[in-house]
Amino acid sequence: MKHGIGALLVALAVVCSVMPAAAESGDGGKTRIYQVSWQGGNVSGRLMINGFTVSEFKGGPVTGTAAVNIWLTGGNEIKAVLGKKDLKAPANFSVGVSELFMGDITSTGDRGKLLNMELTDADLSGGSLKAVSRTFQSDLDFSSHLLSAKPSRFREKEVLEYAVRFYGLFRKKDAGSILQAMAVKVEDYARAYGRPPAEMKEGLASMLKEDIFKSRLAVIDRRKLKASKVNNLWHIYDGSEELIRSKSTDGSTSELPVFIGDIDGKLMVVR
Repeated sequence: MKHGIGALLVALAVVCSVMPAAAESGDGGKTRIYQVSWQGGNVSGRLMINGFTVSEFKGGPVTGTAAVNIWLTGGNEIKAVLGKKDLKAPANFSVGVSELFMGDITSTGDRGKLLNMELTDADLSGGSLKAVSRTFQSDLDFSSHLLSAKPSRFREKEVLEYAVRFYGLFRKKDAGSILQAMAVKVEDYARAYGRPPAEMKEGLASMLKEDIFKSRLAVIDRRKLKASKVNNLWHIYDGSEELIRSKSTDGSTSELPVFIGDIDGKLMVVR
């Protein structure tokens, strides 16, 4: 079984949010969650928010939900780039975005409270991918980290060299340096889910030591490393795989998508 370390961070934030503390939402201490829900069939392609991939589809029935707080930029775009997997079979796809509060009960079949987007078989006909998007507003705004229009001071070569050094911290099991490299990410997660940064940092440190460091880290091939630019960040790949991957003793695997950004003239892991 595979799980994403990024998803575990979200779970950590959500678990922390049910503890007695005032969230930044200003709604009686309740944590505000921006959730994307989707369902459909016979579609291939991807669903994105502000240019970042939420989920990829490869045909068959698809359904899921994702909290997207950390990807929000104030004025947000949800975009589906889809086509039929089997051109002879019917296809459909729907996606909704809702603003929820911790404890709200929802299902993937509910209509979004902020927006809904539905694609029918006719919309998806033909052999090419179709791009459809909608916009919505959010109080959370991480555009300064995700969408900055200022040109970066770093080239891809320098970004990849930094990625190799970051990978090396996992080999050394250097939790302190990993947390320092991910300081922006930890602070943004804390703000996104209304938690104290120190609490998020402590939770991530525990996750590193009790889970990730006890697993076997996948060996990377430096010749296959590449940096795919997404808005203001570089998504680092080892070939077609994520940079940080590990396998635990029970056979389950973990992966950590690594997005590196230029923060005030310094490379850091932003997402």
